[in-house]
Amino acid sequence: MKEIDAYKTITYDRNGESFSLISVENDIWASKPVIGKLFGINEEKVSEILSKSLWAGQVRNPGFSLYNKVDDIKIYNSSIIFLIGNSINGVNAGDFMKWAQSVEANIKKIDKDSDSLIDFNEKIKAALKFVPNDKKDKKA
Repeated sequence: MKEIDAYKTITYDRNGESFSLISVENDIWASKPVIGKLFGINEEKVSEILSKSLWAGQVRNPGFSLYNKVDDIKIYNSSIIFLIGNSINGVNAGDFMKWAQSVEANIKKIDKDSDSLIDFNEKIKAALKFVPNDKKDKKA
């Protein structure tokens, strides 16, 4: 199993509740406790659904999990999160997947355009240096 030792945290908000997820390799990842919280089930139920899915052949990609060395926990990608959520609550799973796909698309775009993004940020900073002070403008 592949290990990670660094990641970005991303917050998924749903109906006033926040969930801390992990961004690694242009995908969204979560631990079993977080997946359970997302869909209102306990960690044992998450494990049960995952085991049944593996045995049923629904999970074919061996890269569906990583070992998070920082937090000493196994994490699962967005496809697994959706698979588990869809077996419990299709609406919440669908909402999560729409959010995850939009986040993943933005992550990929930022990674792809990082040089132009840095250049763009520098241009914005330079432009902001020339923004007139509102109070001075009102007096004039």
